[in-house]
Amino acid sequence: MAKERALTLESLRVMDAIDRRGSFAAAGG
Repeated sequence: MAKERALTLESLRVMDAIDRRGSFAAAGG
């Protein structure tokens, strides 16, 4: 369970990073 929880947190961080990157790309045009 601990490993699964860690994977979930890591995936959430990655998703957040991608979301921010996408936002910057959209803003940069």
